[in-house]
Amino acid sequence: MNSDADKDLHKLLNDDPDLYKYRYEVPEDDSFYDFAAGESLWLRRVREGVFKVVNVLFFVRGYSFEDEVELVEYEGRWVTRIRLIKSSGNSSVTLHYVEEKISRDVLLNKLIGLGIDHFEFGMQNFVAISVPSDVDYFGKIRSELDALTEQGAIYFEEVVMRHHQRRSLLDRFLEIFDN
Repeated sequence: MNSDADKDLHKLLNDDPDLYKYRYEVPEDDSFYDFAAGESLWLRRVREGVFKVVNVLFFVRGYSFEDEVELVEYEGRWVTRIRLIKSSGNSSVTLHYVEEKISRDVLLNKLIGLGIDHFEFGMQNFVAISVPSDVDYFGKIRSELDALTEQGAIYFEEVVMRHHQRRSLLDRFLEIFDN
């Protein structure tokens, strides 16, 4: 499709016809990130109107790395309404690290050691991480994040928490069979 909507997604310079940059405006009432007006989503077309998120997001709530989303085309432009089509099962955590307490390299090595292989380093010492669906978030990862927070080395927010949803369903299932 070579419509105005495609042009609106700011095609990349590498001439990949299926890779797009989409600007997502962060809602004004999101006070935790009041310095961020918006964020870029990098999207790969899956089929007409459906795209896979191919970057790890810092501020966008409700969508995670490798999710499939639908953008709505209206009057030749992709509008800001995004709808989740298929969840990747990945969770997203945004953290801010304090350089005086932990270096970027040490933090990077810790993340990789925990099984985190998709992350983005951003402005002002922010790091966005994607926790793969097959990694135990509530075990070693959350424990390490809590320990680093207690040391004053990081502060973190669970932006998209899908591990918790699956854990809750499993807990309910186990409760039924235990009774």
